[in-house]
Amino acid sequence: MRPCSRCASRTCVAQRGSTRTLGIDKFMTRIVDLELWAAPRVSAILEDGHEVAKACRRATNLADNVVLGLSFVPSEVDVINLAADIDERRLTIAEFESFCRSSGLALDPRNPRSAAHFLAAYAEGAPLAWLHFPEGAEGLQMALAVSNWATDRGYIIRTGQGEPRLSEAAIRAFWRQVDA
Repeated sequence: MRPCSRCASRTCVAQRGSTRTLGIDKFMTRIVDLELWAAPRVSAILEDGHEVAKACRRATNLADNVVLGLSFVPSEVDVINLAADIDERRLTIAEFESFCRSSGLALDPRNPRSAAHFLAAYAEGAPLAWLHFPEGAEGLQMALAVSNWATDRGYIIRTGQGEPRLSEAAIRAFWRQVDA
């Protein structure tokens, strides 16, 4: 298993869509966590997750604590993930070098910035925002609104790094599983 993009742990449960409990005043609300990603192989230009989250909140009228923008910070985790993808033949060093040449990046696969840009733009897409929806019908409607907004702009919703895109039908099925 590859390290989590959030904390670098290989056993992090946040890697896969999850639910958790959030204390708000006297009430406890269960939260469904999903992620908004830039789609892979769509653009070599990485967008600021904070700006994407702000645009999403504005378009969907959701609160700041529902759509949380992420910063793009290359790290050694990107180097480890790139090495794993090359070792497992999901990607090639030739693809990496070609991408880096055309993007003006260092050709060294041990360079965190080059590895991160390649994985984000070419191979995996890039995480842009964490999505925290309340459990139940209200949360499902919020998730579907964000999904429609995201789809119109070429973004994808995932349960975590390495997971497939969630279609509207998959989001509905995910909610049925959470609500069960």
